[in-house]
Amino acid sequence: RTVDVKDGLADNFVRDIVCDSYGYVWFSTINGFSRYDGYLFRNYMPQQFGGSSNDVSMVRETADKTLWMVSFGELYTYTRVTDTWQKDGTTQLAALGIKGGMKVFYVDEKHNLWVATDAGLFYYDYSVQKLHVVSSYNKSPVRHIVSKDGTVVVVTADYKIYEVAEGKNRLIPVTQVPNMTYSRDNRVYLDNQMNLWIYNSHSQAGTQWLFSLKTRRWQQLSELAQIGNVFMNAVAEDNEGNLWVGTENAGIQVLAYQNGSQTLNKVTSIKAFLMRSSHIYCFYLDNNNTMWVGSAKLGAASADMSSPTFSLVSTGEYEDVSALVQDKMDKEMEKKQGIKDFHVGKADIVEDKAVVPYQVTFGNGEIKEDKMQLLKMEDETWMIDSGK
Repeated sequence: RTVDVKDGLADNFVRDIVCDSYGYVWFSTINGFSRYDGYLFRNYMPQQFGGSSNDVSMVRETADKTLWMVSFGELYTYTRVTDTWQKDGTTQLAALGIKGGMKVFYVDEKHNLWVATDAGLFYYDYSVQKLHVVSSYNKSPVRHIVSKDGTVVVVTADYKIYEVAEGKNRLIPVTQVPNMTYSRDNRVYLDNQMNLWIYNSHSQAGTQWLFSLKTRRWQQLSELAQIGNVFMNAVAEDNEGNLWVGTENAGIQVLAYQNGSQTLNKVTSIKAFLMRSSHIYCFYLDNNNTMWVGSAKLGAASADMSSPTFSLVSTGEYEDVSALVQDKMDKEMEKKQGIKDFHVGKADIVEDKAVVPYQVTFGNGEIKEDKMQLLKMEDETWMIDSGK
């Protein structure tokens, strides 16, 4: 499904997407942000609440169910009862013991809070209601915080990389990013193989750097060059371990590590979400296994990743499809690696019966030819004769 300004979305340039614990999807755009219940949008403008801009970076929810919104470096919180936002984020942080002006705001997978300010790096653990002040060996400002499975990585403006010590009280120096200077378009992503992606948004595929936290080695992702002359904007991962690469000019490219190695291979290209030229800007995989895609031109789109993949089925000279029925081929398909092609021939119709030839090409290359018998119903539709 796709949504845009015609459906009520605040703007077609979607910076970020997230789903809260109440099931609402929040879209952050360059001109306000939207709450979506699956049917209707409710739009908000930070300037209505005293903000200096309507450009919204993100909405996040912490473990205490507080919703936070970041806009142009300003921090807001949400009151659900009155459905209003307040520009009181600094006050709320101070109540937790977090001091200084906010520079980086991050919520980890356990919904605990990380905030880098001009006074230091702070971590608040809601499970024990305890604040940790993380000491730093480097005075360079923190620019990125990412985490996966309890490992927290910090990247500073001079592109030195640190891991947060287990006690959450200090930073451990790890490495320096090769040949890279900070820009506002830099992005960082940590995948399930514990590989840290560091890249510039709008950069040409193949120029990105990847650092393995397991082997402590760098590699430049030259494998990405195989997807062609495309420009990369975003990276995400699905529940199957595939890496989704959002581009400016080639839609979505899906990659996977080859047999657990550090080598990436292209799996497929996805064009069904949005047009190839829509500038994919962000991804979000929610708890229902729905992948959301935000673009810089055409709003957002979503698809249930648990649903089967549909392919175009040729029906020859016939245009109209009146009915569908489930067959008993699922086990056969599993053994033969699915269906690659399905072609239906011309039906031989005699009164209220029809015989239709078909040909199935399986994923393993095997071809099966057979016929199905249809019966004409009283409402002029046709039904497969299950006994035939």
